[in-house]
Amino acid sequence: QRWTELAAFTPVFRTHEGNKPDRKHQWDEDAGTLAHFSRMAALFACLQPYRKVLMEQAAATGMPLVRHPWLATGAIEDAQRDPQTFLLGPDLFVAPVVVQGAKRVRVMLPDGMWVHAWSGRVSPGGRTVSQAAPIGQPAAWARAGSLPAELIRDCKVFHGEHDGTEARPMR
Repeated sequence: QRWTELAAFTPVFRTHEGNKPDRKHQWDEDAGTLAHFSRMAALFACLQPYRKVLMEQAAATGMPLVRHPWLATGAIEDAQRDPQTFLLGPDLFVAPVVVQGAKRVRVMLPDGMWVHAWSGRVSPGGRTVSQAAPIGQPAAWARAGSLPAELIRDCKVFHGEHDGTEARPMR
């Protein structure tokens, strides 16, 4: 489920059954996993207009869609801080949960004003924040006033209106 959450904020959202599919939990294995996959696929779909803009920019400039925060700031110290975090374009900051069982992340937001995707809370960048990130609500922030902030505001997934089910951890 955490991999699915991460993939929702990348250019490609896909499944991969692995080399031993009958020994690995699959995306459609049970109702809870399928509901979670459905929500993250809907989130991915909500961000399509932003990815389209980023793809056009990538074709014109060579700048990748998924970026290390260092590309946005140029600060050497940023290259070593929070190695799991990334930006989708310049305006969507993601801090995936990569530690098994973790339900919170602690990261430094890039400079600027950032809107937490799930709560709508605005936080100034350039400081460290501790953010709850339960399964189904990956830690992500959109730059205030940006296209991703508008898309998130209008996306039903972020407001619990997608399918009426809450994501549950896999068994």
